[in-house]
Amino acid sequence: MLGAAAAGLTVTMCNPFYTPGELLHVLHTARPAVIITTPTGLSTLKEAAKQLDDKEQARIYKECGRVFIVDVTHDDYGLYDGNPQTVTPKSGHDGWLTADWKWLLGKPGFQMDGWSPEEVAKRVCFILWSSGTSGKSKGVVLSHRAVCAGVVTQRYGQQWMGPDEVEVAFVPFFHVLGLACVALLGPAMGVSIVVLPRFELELFLRLVEAHRATYIHMAPPVAVALAKTPLLGKYDLSSLRGCSSGGAPLAADVIRTVYDRLGVMIKLGYGSSEAGGITAQYADTWEELKPLLGNTGKPTPGLVVKIVDAEGSGRTLPLGEEGEIWIKSPALMSGYLNDPESTSEALTPDGWYRSGDIGKLDKSDNLQITDRMKDMIKSSGFQCSPVEIEGVLAGHPQVADVAVGAIYSPEDATEYPRAYVVPMDRSLLEKSVKSNKPCAELVALADELNKRVETRLIKYKWLKGGILFIDQVPKNPSGKILRRLFKDCKGIEVQLYEQGKYSNSRQAKL
Repeated sequence: MLGAAAAGLTVTMCNPFYTPGELLHVLHTARPAVIITTPTGLSTLKEAAKQLDDKEQARIYKECGRVFIVDVTHDDYGLYDGNPQTVTPKSGHDGWLTADWKWLLGKPGFQMDGWSPEEVAKRVCFILWSSGTSGKSKGVVLSHRAVCAGVVTQRYGQQWMGPDEVEVAFVPFFHVLGLACVALLGPAMGVSIVVLPRFELELFLRLVEAHRATYIHMAPPVAVALAKTPLLGKYDLSSLRGCSSGGAPLAADVIRTVYDRLGVMIKLGYGSSEAGGITAQYADTWEELKPLLGNTGKPTPGLVVKIVDAEGSGRTLPLGEEGEIWIKSPALMSGYLNDPESTSEALTPDGWYRSGDIGKLDKSDNLQITDRMKDMIKSSGFQCSPVEIEGVLAGHPQVADVAVGAIYSPEDATEYPRAYVVPMDRSLLEKSVKSNKPCAELVALADELNKRVETRLIKYKWLKGGILFIDQVPKNPSGKILRRLFKDCKGIEVQLYEQGKYSNSRQAKL
């Protein structure tokens, strides 16, 4: 990643658990010239390439040696002898020509080009993928200047970071939290990083103890796990000095519980792919942090936040009033890849980013986020589009209409997608009401719909909020779904996953 960026290339990173259909959208939109993946990811790539409309693009990936493999488990890191012949490209039985990623290291004497300030501002460094309300992910284009500015602002906001720090990192680097706060900021500050491919609680605790980790970046579900797990007593976690959480809201009670159990403060931050780190809580002691619980802290250095009338007047609101959060920063995106319409909606002509989040600033400039204008669902720290899930469900022949909303699980500290489905055969609703339980036909339909989602979408988009079968989706006269009315919907509920984990003590998202 860093080598490609230093070479002046544009790097776009994907979730390794994308389905072929989701990866297809990235290939079609970004048209990457070279692909670096894992052995598992290669099979997904092959399936996605088959579906490309541009057959020449598909042929290049298959036959021209543009695909490189990183075998994380079996790679001989550090033992490569510099001879590219040992990792020369080879063709598989299916005709795909691939090579070990170390073949790329066979060119000695690399030197970075000298760039003018104008080039730094315009040349694209990273493209991140952020789910859009229209369904498909949008490519967030970040220039080299934006990326460097993000590192600098984070540096001055986290002055504790330095060569004495050790972090166990499991926040994915394709996500802005992992990229900005770990993959880029950590090496820049000399932090030692122990990479955990995916979060497993006991392995994480074991690594913290073994490497004497000092700081952790996490998503809210990990904080909930630390608050509840009985495993803490098995490991020496005394080296931990602090944690930060972002990507979704985190209840103050969870932060208090972790502090009571570990003596470690979890500080919250607010950010986005489009703007990087926006706010952070600054506190050195628990007494300083306690008054900040419930907000996301102050704007990071070099960044300006204002609250604007959400009704479209453009009027800046005074302290304490709720409105849309607007951000101006040198770390802002250049725009959305090949999407001028969405870019013009998100970026104002005078350089402000409209976040789509609702919030307010207090007299100390601390930002509290209270709602979202967008329909996005924040599931396990990731954004997912209701429209995308609706598209998967609507294709089922027994579905007359469907809408997807979010339902919040306090136990897991996250939202989960929940489907509101109108069955083609509405008599099944009456049958279920009479028997006071979902009839066998609705249970079977729910199972089929669940399998459609699981086979076509990544895990955090699965219907862990269940399915509610209803007789009509709430809409306005023009046909727009009124998601704020989901809380009033009555119907027949079918749970799809563990009952206790996902269904108790929930509240519908307004």
